[in-house]
Amino acid sequence: MNNNRKYFQNIIFNTFKFFQRNIFHIGFFFFLINTVFFISSCEDNNEASNQNLDQDTIATIDSIRFQDLTSLFENRCYSCHSEPEYSFYALNLDSYENTMLGSQNGPVVVPFDPENSLLYTKCSGEHVDGDRMPQDNVNFFDNRPDKLQMIYDWILQGCLE
Repeated sequence: MNNNRKYFQNIIFNTFKFFQRNIFHIGFFFFLINTVFFISSCEDNNEASNQNLDQDTIATIDSIRFQDLTSLFENRCYSCHSEPEYSFYALNLDSYENTMLGSQNGPVVVPFDPENSLLYTKCSGEHVDGDRMPQDNVNFFDNRPDKLQMIYDWILQGCLE
C-alpha cells in the first residue's frame, strides 16, 4: 500500500512539474484554440448578417437615384417634357417631384414595377399605345441599353430621390 501511495504521489509530482515547466506552451495552445473558435464564430455571424440585409441597406449599396438620370432626361427628354419648354401631356421630367406627379393621364412610374411604368415601357418599345420615346430617335435605347437599364433599375429600386 505504501508503494501505491508513492506511485500516485510520483504521478502528481511529475504532472505538477510538467505543467510548471510548460505553462507558457499550454497557455499559448489554449489561446490559439480560443482564437480559432472566436474567428470562426465571427465569420458565421457575418454571413448570417449579410443574408439578412433589409431593403434600405441594399439601396445604399448599389442604387440608382433620380440625379443619376437627370443628364439622360436633359439630353433626350427636356425638349418636349420640361417646364421651360412646351410639355406634352403636362409631363415634366425636369425634377423628381414633377416626374413622380406624372402627366395629365396619370403616373408615369410605378415604384418597384418597371413593366407597368409608362416611362420604361415607352422607352423600351414595350408600350402598345402611342409612339416610342424619344421621338427624335426611337432607336436611342436600342443603341444604348445601359441607359434603358438605368431607368429600369431606378424604377425597380423604388424610384429613389
